[in-house]
Amino acid sequence: MAAVNPLQFVSRRGVTSFLAGLVLLLALVLFRGPGLIAGQIGAVGFTFVVLFGLSLSHLLLQTVVWHSALRPARVSFLTLVKRKLAGEAMNQLSHLVAMRGDTLNIQLLRSRFQIDAADSVVFSRGIRNFPLLILLMFGSSVAKLPLSPAVRGGWEETERALRKFLRERKTVFYQSIFLSVVGQGLVFVEILLIGKAILPDLTAAHAVILCLLTPLVKMLAFPLPGALGVLEGSYALVLGLAFGGIGCAAGFSIMLTRRLVSLGWLVIGLGVQGNPFRTTR
Repeated sequence: MAAVNPLQFVSRRGVTSFLAGLVLLLALVLFRGPGLIAGQIGAVGFTFVVLFGLSLSHLLLQTVVWHSALRPARVSFLTLVKRKLAGEAMNQLSHLVAMRGDTLNIQLLRSRFQIDAADSVVFSRGIRNFPLLILLMFGSSVAKLPLSPAVRGGWEETERALRKFLRERKTVFYQSIFLSVVGQGLVFVEILLIGKAILPDLTAAHAVILCLLTPLVKMLAFPLPGALGVLEGSYALVLGLAFGGIGCAAGFSIMLTRRLVSLGWLVIGLGVQGNPFRTTR
């Protein structure tokens, strides 16, 4: 059976956006001081093990949502975990609207299992980005924020999938919403653990603000993969307003620590099964 070539999902615009975000991130590191940032991240220490566990738990919850949405198609949970890892690796290297990893997963499942996974992938993406979707609805209908055709098209596609599952598979829809809330709770715990290690005065209220800020920044900085550099700057701004200069550096280091955990999963995702894009049986 023919393999799906991952290079078809790499665009010149995507590479340019990634490099622009990387340059911004490196500039911010140099501005804050590499020594200070390294020292703060080093304070996290063995908590990194817990952070990887939380991140893995979040990924497994997302896979449960996807697995439920795919039924009655017979695809093993372990297979979907591997595809999720590979897909999320590609998503981290593409901007928010493109979601190259999601497109890759649709083609992989069609090629290997001869099933149309488009609805399940779009639905699970919608559940994963549910806070962001709420912000999009607010921005377009209440605040009258202009949305690009790509953003609006992606939102409409996701809205159709969510409405379809709400109408036809209510149990799956509400279970998925619950798991999404649990997943956001794991993100909150992750931010709080990192924050307490780097800035002991950080409170649960600060962690909630940073947790809620993340999808908003991703929406506003969607051309940059993972809002690279912009999220770090926004975390620095919020904690800088609360704690001054030390808070500014801590905010940057908190998000950079989260980025390092994501980088670890990116490497695993690209390396899983040796070649995560091979679809031969």
